[in-house]
Amino acid sequence: MSVVDMHRWDRNQDHSRVLLRQVGEDDDVERRAIDALKIRKFSDLICGYLNKIDLRSRQSPRTARTRRTGMLVEDDPFERITGRDGSVTRPPTAKQLLQGRAVGSSVTNNCYICRRYVKADGSTNYVATQWRCKECGMPICKLSRIDQPRGRDLLCIDEHRDTNHRDLQCLPTNRNYSSFPLALQINLHPRRSGRLSI
Repeated sequence: MSVVDMHRWDRNQDHSRVLLRQVGEDDDVERRAIDALKIRKFSDLICGYLNKIDLRSRQSPRTARTRRTGMLVEDDPFERITGRDGSVTRPPTAKQLLQGRAVGSSVTNNCYICRRYVKADGSTNYVATQWRCKECGMPICKLSRIDQPRGRDLLCIDEHRDTNHRDLQCLPTNRNYSSFPLALQINLHPRRSGRLSI
């Protein structure tokens, strides 16, 4: 209910009519005093003791995380993945045009470092990302994929820069990142028995 609606409701309550009967119907001074409770005074009466809220503190965690990870800083090791024409988005599909969108989805690729760690079923882990290394162009996650209980304790960019392996390290060459060497894949999931426990 808005303040205007509450003000109208308050003016139409019986207590104002009772007050007019007590004072007298033809006394204009008291009628003006009752009608003098304007909307602004009424809202001040209701909201007088409320605290002002800093709007930055009301930001949702998801929005804050997106703003933090989406920022481009000068010494940032990441850059956005671009298409052949240099744009960071694809042309909109027919469905997106019907929805009123003028821009398509972001140009993405699979993180090359995340492909090293296989899933529990042994298949390759494909994690889509919009970012790549600024120096060599390798697609890399900007979000943290650290999982210390399983044994993954480095960010993708740190692992990319600190490794000594030629296929994973940052080399300023034009490499193809479409396939990952199977010999380098690591399974961090513990082996489980297929037998039923009784």
